[in-house]
Amino acid sequence: MSDKRRALLAVVWAFFGSLAWVAASAAVVTLIVAADWFQQHPRLGQPVVWTVAGLAGAGGLWGFWNVTSAYEFYNRGYRVRWLGAKDYAYEEFGGDGMLRPFAFGYQPLAKSYAPPCCISLPSADQWESGTPTWAHGRRDEIVWRLTHWARRGHGEAVTFVPGGALDDPFRDG
Repeated sequence: MSDKRRALLAVVWAFFGSLAWVAASAAVVTLIVAADWFQQHPRLGQPVVWTVAGLAGAGGLWGFWNVTSAYEFYNRGYRVRWLGAKDYAYEEFGGDGMLRPFAFGYQPLAKSYAPPCCISLPSADQWESGTPTWAHGRRDEIVWRLTHWARRGHGEAVTFVPGGALDDPFRDG
């Protein structure tokens, strides 16, 4: 099975899983409200109902995030994934539907959402020798996608630096 099909299954699984969570929560609330003890002691039952309803809402929100994230990856055909520390991976689907990744460095320059940042990539001169074959001749497209990802709609500055040039001032140690 191709990675593209797996990504589509992730969208379907997240959607139906979220739907089942919310439906099951609604059924539990209905059963609680219909129970004799709830009718006799509504002040004790109301916190239980509100707790279950809150869990249903939180689960529905979490499911929505998973569905939209999985759909965005499937629809766009690429994503950026955190590998740990300053290391990230750009991943996209190839013509055969399989994932093609390459790693890059990322350094935030502030402690905020979508901060100005530095991204470490091979320079234009070193692109062909520093990236996988599938990325050759596509530097502008991939740089645009990474810029779009790093800005996240906020328009903060993204600076591209040569590989290995990052020094993270926020890292402990």
